[in-house]
Amino acid sequence: MIYFINQLIVFDSGDRTLAWQARENEAVSLSIPVSRLFETLITNPGTLLSRELLMREALEKHALSPSINNLNNYVSLLRKVLREFDLDDAIVTVPKSGIIFNISDVNVIENNRKDKELTGVAEAGKATCSTAISLASSVQREKRKRYFFAGE
Repeated sequence: MIYFINQLIVFDSGDRTLAWQARENEAVSLSIPVSRLFETLITNPGTLLSRELLMREALEKHALSPSINNLNNYVSLLRKVLREFDLDDAIVTVPKSGIIFNISDVNVIENNRKDKELTGVAEAGKATCSTAISLASSVQREKRKRYFFAGE
């Protein structure tokens, strides 16, 4: 899925990238656990999510080690990335309760719509699936990617 945040930022959960809408070629890549954590938060904006729920949904379901320390590291890495996108206060920790994603302007866009935008074709019916896929993969190769790991 592709999410537009505050009408300025694009999060592509399939590619695990975060970018300014006007500069998608300068996308920041997220590690798998950070991306899953972010997607869990972004699909529940304004909702208090317990640490146990976040560990279960973002880590345990994907065979990652679900511990409070790991979750705290991933939240810290996510905050670090979000600062680059002027979303310093997007993640609010409520002591002894959980975490809230404090952004209400989140729009979900279908993957096929993104592919059609990449082809630059105005009419949806003119783009073929293979053209959209090959163009999307060539755009991905051109993206400058930075990786964030738990050790940083």
